Amino acid sequence: MKKIFRRDNIAHHVLALVLALALWFFVKSTSDPVRQADTNSRRFAGVAIETRNRAAEFDLVRSIAYTTTLNVRAPQDVLNRLTVQDLVAYVDLRTLREGTHDLNIRVELPAGVEVLSANPSRVQVVMEQIISTQVPVVLSLTGVPPAGYYAPAGAVEPATVVVTGGRSAVGNLAPFIIELDVSSLRDSFSASFPLEPISTQGQALQLSVNPPHVQYRQPIYPTKMVPLEVMGEGGYAPGVQEVRFEVDIPGLEVAASPERLQEIGNIVLSVDTSEVVKDTTVEITPQAPPGGYLVAPSNILIRMIVVSKP
Repeated sequence: MKKIFRRDNIAHHVLALVLALALWFFVKSTSDPVRQADTNSRRFAGVAIETRNRAAEFDLVRSIAYTTTLNVRAPQDVLNRLTVQDLVAYVDLRTLREGTHDLNIRVELPAGVEVLSANPSRVQVVMEQIISTQVPVVLSLTGVPPAGYYAPAGAVEPATVVVTGGRSAVGNLAPFIIELDVSSLRDSFSASFPLEPISTQGQALQLSVNPPHVQYRQPIYPTKMVPLEVMGEGGYAPGVQEVRFEVDIPGLEVAASPERLQEIGNIVLSVDTSEVVKDTTVEITPQAPPGGYLVAPSNILIRMIVVSKP
């Protein structure tokens, strides 16, 4: 049996379809406020990736990416005012422990802006345990002072500092060395020195140094030749009337502060003569006078000449 379609029924169907499409477009536009106005998209490169919620006992030692490119959509008037500073990208480090982690990049955008894509959309980070260690600070001298002057060991205050940071960075820290050229110094020198943590490869390290500065002092003292005086101790052996002394060098160069240097008259060398019965030679190590320094310390040979009793 053939079905008969009336023209008025066809018109009703067409009208219903048109109304349905109109309703769909209305609902779609009102449910997506970004599309209520004319919208466009735009790419923003170099959006810095922030880190948030890092546990205090762990350090972010490495990140594969530090920026991302965001492709966003917004009404044209909003897009015209938008800058890269308005876009926030971050990774959440909450609950992360030591090791390597792959994290999704999250975004915070102004009202009316939506992100279409991020490149990269994930980032790999490496977390390490934070440790602290004591590190010495060394004063190293180069050159020699002018003739007539001497540079004894200097002093650094404090002599050690506390370095805090990721385990691998602390382990790769180069020694803290203060290099001072003394070749033109005729007076004591002191200064403050900033401690900048660098690796053994010469690269800057993200480490905390406490204190960040140290004070150092390098004495520079005048010198003079001081004669040697040999004194026998313990008396003489039986049958010995006297022991005389001959020294292989007449004196030693001594350094001290100008006031102390003026007070130093000689260097006394003591030798035991209680068992000496024949001529002999001994080798002794001289000691610097109190408050002074031996410029070129060396052992001294003393020849003991025995004078027997008649």
